[in-house]
Amino acid sequence: CGGGSDGGGTTVEPPPPFGVPTNVQVTATGTSSVHVTWTAVSGATGYVVQRLATGQAPVRSTTPTASFDDSGLRSATSYQYQVAAVVVA
Repeated sequence: CGGGSDGGGTTVEPPPPFGVPTNVQVTATGTSSVHVTWTAVSGATGYVVQRLATGQAPVRSTTPTASFDDSGLRSATSYQYQVAAVVVA
């Protein structure tokens, strides 16, 4: 422990939590590709998109915008997308 405090220091507040991206829409753009969009979150500088499918490892990607193109998908496979807002330094 070190530093101590003289009682006159400045309190640093943590940044407010981000909202969750809403209105996630997935549109097929071909037989093995989709376009994913969502409502942008104020203050976010990027987004992490996670693709989930039964029997497959999750796939994570990043994008600086409120949309993402995904390809290499298999037919007859159901995919789920999760989106999180982030601040990229």
